[in-house]
Amino acid sequence: MRELVASTDIPLVLHGGSDTPLEQIQAAIKIGIQKINIATDIRTAFIAGLKQGIAENPDAIDPRVFLRSAKQRMKEEAIRKIEAFGTRNRI
Repeated sequence: MRELVASTDIPLVLHGGSDTPLEQIQAAIKIGIQKINIATDIRTAFIAGLKQGIAENPDAIDPRVFLRSAKQRMKEEAIRKIEAFGTRNRI
């Protein structure tokens, strides 16, 4: 990966970041990987939050009630990743 990053001036993307150990992701960032795809982690957090919202509000008929927990879980997961990747305040 180091050779690939060194051989191009195009920003490189790590696909499958959700299944990649954090140490490997951090190493990839250090050598120049510019984007990490973590959609599965975000979707997993969404589903966990949705299940939580439904369990906590079994009689609710407004999906916005369930989606609050899902949105919060996604946000928490995104913040965890941003911090783990060392990218807070870099945009």
